[in-house]
Amino acid sequence: MDIDSRLAIPGQAVTHSFLGLGVGERTFSAGEKAIVTAALSLATRKLVNGRLDWTENGEYANADSIAVPGAPAWQRTLRAGAVAIDKKRLARTTENLNLTHVQSAEVSSLRFTVNGGNPLFPAAPNIHADLLLQIRPEGGGFAAKLTGTHDRFPGYVLKINGRVLYNFDPVAAGSSPDSLFGPAPDEAVATHWIVFHGS
Repeated sequence: MDIDSRLAIPGQAVTHSFLGLGVGERTFSAGEKAIVTAALSLATRKLVNGRLDWTENGEYANADSIAVPGAPAWQRTLRAGAVAIDKKRLARTTENLNLTHVQSAEVSSLRFTVNGGNPLFPAAPNIHADLLLQIRPEGGGFAAKLTGTHDRFPGYVLKINGRVLYNFDPVAAGSSPDSLFGPAPDEAVATHWIVFHGS
């Protein structure tokens, strides 16, 4: 089975004031921030990691940031032709982005851990997540469930064989980049066992 997990900020850019850090408005690229893919064989119970990576971050001039009607104030689009004034990718380590696998008699347990931030703005708090994906045989297919916690920003999507098992949308949740600062509680995740057909 194919497992695909993404951390992403909706929209094209995010503009926000970080007054708690004494920093005024800054504009950074949105979109996918971290990608974790893997393949798990139910027959052999072996996990093959595909991609564990942080994507490149870009910073833009605030003048290139355009408000999106009906969207939260932080969610922006960019002016046509806007060019990043700086770019940087966070180097992936087992401490800031990792996937581990533990196999019991019946259940495959995959733990996703995230503790990384924007390398263009190291003063900002890191993104955190600690999620446990459990998979067990079920009839001619398998069942899966996800538990754990993550910050209420950015968004989180986990798919198995292209089907969404879990989706957290920070816009729908009323979250913002401020959700990375305390004392906002983490988002608790606890799906039911969901049955998938095939392998």
